[in-house]
Amino acid sequence: MKRSFMIVLTMLLLLVFPIIAMANEREEDNINKQKVLQEYNEAHLIALAAATCAGTYVPDGIASEYSYLGEYGFVIQPYTVNDGNREANFTFAYNKTITQGKKLFVLAFRGSASLKDWEVNFATSKVAYGGTSPAEFAEIAKQEVKDPSVPAVHRGFNEYVNAAFSLKPEVAGEGTYKDVSAIIRDDPDAMLLLTGHSLGGAAAALFAERLVSMGIPKEKLPVITFGAPAIGNAAFAEAYGDKINLLRIKTSHDPIPGGLQTFIGGFKQFGREKVFNLSSRFADFQHPVSYYFDLAVKNYYEAYDKAIEQGILKDQPSKKITDKEPLVAIVVGAPRNIQSRPFTPNIKRFILDEYRAVLPSYIVLENDADLYDSSRYDLGQMVEEARTAGADYILVLEIDSKRLAQEDKWYISMNQAMFDIDGGLVSLSSYGRRLTYDQGVMQCTISNLEQCRNELKEKFSWVHTRID
Repeated sequence: MKRSFMIVLTMLLLLVFPIIAMANEREEDNINKQKVLQEYNEAHLIALAAATCAGTYVPDGIASEYSYLGEYGFVIQPYTVNDGNREANFTFAYNKTITQGKKLFVLAFRGSASLKDWEVNFATSKVAYGGTSPAEFAEIAKQEVKDPSVPAVHRGFNEYVNAAFSLKPEVAGEGTYKDVSAIIRDDPDAMLLLTGHSLGGAAAALFAERLVSMGIPKEKLPVITFGAPAIGNAAFAEAYGDKINLLRIKTSHDPIPGGLQTFIGGFKQFGREKVFNLSSRFADFQHPVSYYFDLAVKNYYEAYDKAIEQGILKDQPSKKITDKEPLVAIVVGAPRNIQSRPFTPNIKRFILDEYRAVLPSYIVLENDADLYDSSRYDLGQMVEEARTAGADYILVLEIDSKRLAQEDKWYISMNQAMFDIDGGLVSLSSYGRRLTYDQGVMQCTISNLEQCRNELKEKFSWVHTRID
């Protein structure tokens, strides 16, 4: 009897253990998928923040980055405000659609770009931090700080942020002007992404601290900064560091995030840190926003690929057919010297994704062109493949980087050629932009892309805008 009982019990355990193991595996898989999804959502916000920060340096907001964001539904409003003490420069943006279940607003502070900005950076003495309103902030900041145990912040950054409180942006095309704090506080679905590069990053973090002190939940105020210096002393970091959701991003060899601690002393960073790894042999001066934008897009694609591998997202299809719209066979070529750069996103992929978004009917030719392999770049072969696929047109997109004569000047160029199905040239565009510290690969690519696609839209009425 006892033996029979043990046999039955053993059989039950053998049946139950696999079920428990499978349940544990499923739970572990769900946890991993949730983590990958969170990483993707964060990478998406990082790329958005980097693009917005890059655009703040262009006068009057006439930036290719902003035109590009406009195609994704963003309304961009550049501002310069002066409260009589400091002048602050930033961009306020909002999206007309819902992003990650929220009405997304963005406030991007510009980094150092003028003598007045550098005056802010050099005002390194500390002022007391406290209060729950702009009036209280200003009053408490008048107190002299002698005791290092008193929370204190960089005087220049504090004055810069105080000036920003005079901003009253126009919201959603309604002709109404409201304080930023009121916009976020009064709408339960609103989320404000605060961001900035360098000086702008310090201002974004301190502005977030001020908004939380005014009663706005930190969950509504994600903060992403790039190459930003510390904003306060150790007592401030200890008392207020966990009050905001701060993600500080820096490159491997950017000296600015540690500059105040090294050369002035009495400052301390806080928040979660993410490092964009970049060898000094590729760039010894890694502070410009151009590097951060390039690396943010690279980071986005890496997170996107992980989400696809986990089955969380689906990659864009290689073929899309729309009734009564011409079918375009797409070919994208790029040389190895662009694609192999470790700090450069996959430009071929970026270009292809953008054209797939505006063409109502397309097919991506599998045998796409690589400019460094001329044997594969054959118009006759592409015509044959396009005909087999039933295409009406062939769109050839070439991205290249070229050095100007004997000078150490590089240009990112883009050629766009539309052929009919017989190989006849219908439309041709070619644009180039110089690659500099301030204008990186992504910024040059977006500028060229915008001009090429605009010509295509003028020529062919069935080419859509991104948000159609």
